[in-house]
Amino acid sequence: KISGKTYPIEANGDITDEDALTALGVAASSQPQGGGGGDDGGSGSLASWVLKTPMNVLAVPPSAIFTDESAKNSCVQENNQIIKIKVVSSQLGQSYIVPAGNSVTITSVNMSPADNLVCQ
Repeated sequence: KISGKTYPIEANGDITDEDALTALGVAASSQPQGGGGGDDGGSGSLASWVLKTPMNVLAVPPSAIFTDESAKNSCVQENNQIIKIKVVSSQLGQSYIVPAGNSVTITSVNMSPADNLVCQ
């Protein structure tokens, strides 16, 4: 998102869209010395990243998340059920998660799961 307008990016994060590159150039040239950036992510930012398709996430404290031995899988505990998750982001002491399975809905998590739980 540049100056309130969204532009596509490549899957690898490259910006190749000509309109986006032009908008970045205009935004950079009109930005006051030392920062600014208005509505695009705060001081010094020319652009902000937004998802093409919004997703519903659950904000949980990092302490609610546990992993398997190799740290390849992450899980949370809801009541007595262990649910595999994907951590999509973290910010200001909160981790934003989604269930790894599409048919699962998480409504609450144990904020201090036991050390002996197995995530698989």
